[in-house]
Amino acid sequence: MSKIMMSEEMKSAPAAPSPLRRLLCWEGFLLAVTLAVFVVNALASPYFLNIWNLSDATFNFTEKAIIVLPMAMLIIAREIDLSVASTMALSSTAMGFCAAAGMDTPLLVAVGLGVGLLCGLFNGILVTRFNLSSIVITIGTMSLYRGITYHSAGRQGAQSLPGQLRLVRPGLRVGGALF
Repeated sequence: MSKIMMSEEMKSAPAAPSPLRRLLCWEGFLLAVTLAVFVVNALASPYFLNIWNLSDATFNFTEKAIIVLPMAMLIIAREIDLSVASTMALSSTAMGFCAAAGMDTPLLVAVGLGVGLLCGLFNGILVTRFNLSSIVITIGTMSLYRGITYHSAGRQGAQSLPGQLRLVRPGLRVGGALF
């Protein structure tokens, strides 16, 4: 390639968008609104930027975000999973039975994650391999997982959990931070 052709290609490259153009895009607008809400709240209340308030807000957000963020990805993909709570119940029940049998905490966590993974894999295979509607499949598996949980555990919950699992609870303070 000649130097003339290279310089012409370089000239035709699009220029970076201006800061105003970035602000006018959807993501920039959302960022500006978030910052505005933050500033208004900080000015309206002396407690808003308090370390305890920020710690509490972070704690309350985290447990919901673990469930909501994957659901958001499904909704963006135009799918839905209604069996999330039933999957959590079945995973917790499996962990409770294994804890009653004397299983160690790391294995309990592996059992809970494994049951959740298998339930999600089952849903995913039915939806993707057989091209079935995700809402129909997850309504069905919601009933299936909840039924298995109810019939295996009845109305009783786990009576005793290992000490390490009891430490993982809402409101745990480590070094002044709330988890």
